Amino acid sequence: MIEPGDVDVKDIQCDRQRSEFDENKIDELASYILETGTLVKPLLLKQNTFDSYTLLDGYLEYYAAVRARERDPRQAETVNAIVIPIKFDGNLDAVLNQVKLIKASPINVPDQSRKNQENLSRKNDKETDKENPSYWITSFENRLANIQAEHHENALDVDRRLRSLEKKEENDKNKVSLLVAFNTFNEDKLIRLFSQVKGKQESQKLAKGVINAREKEENQFFNCEHVVDSVKGLSDRTMLKLMEKGD
Repeated sequence: MIEPGDVDVKDIQCDRQRSEFDENKIDELASYILETGTLVKPLLLKQNTFDSYTLLDGYLEYYAAVRARERDPRQAETVNAIVIPIKFDGNLDAVLNQVKLIKASPINVPDQSRKNQENLSRKNDKETDKENPSYWITSFENRLANIQAEHHENALDVDRRLRSLEKKEENDKNKVSLLVAFNTFNEDKLIRLFSQVKGKQESQKLAKGVINAREKEENQFFNCEHVVDSVKGLSDRTMLKLMEKGD
């Protein structure tokens, strides 16, 4: 079964050279990955072993993820991807053809959206001549600024939700908290816990990571942030999803 998941960047093998791609584009995309905390278009990977993957699609995105990890190893340790498992009974060619078809399909902007954008541009500058290239440059810059502002607000919202859920967890004394689970659950129970938000293989990997980290921390995590910092491959987003499941 093909599953989405977070994969360690260092575990991915790529058969194309970084020099084939524009370094400026790589660096720019890496900045967006670090700013938003995610890669909008996941990589397509074929799993070879437990911790080895071959890149099938998303070469520029992969090298941007590598660059992001070079700049911030902790935040960009993993990258989101669609993973084809080791034992895949489906048609791999059908998967690759699907990718080609999606790439070949143009992005259609609805007429109403285009009309709204044009009206907004006229309001900002009624004297703008659409035959002038600077008009389109300004329009693109405005749209890019809006997208960046939206991503920033989303990141702040996730942070607020995470803090709120952590506070609720600390105040709720009537049920077993997520922190207690990380401090006491055995590997099987941890796998079931992670299976609420992750695929089977990723859940097994994270469960082993918790057990190993717990041994190093003398069987005591102090809070959920401590768990994220200690367990390799466990992201803030995954912790947030687990908290929401227990809400």
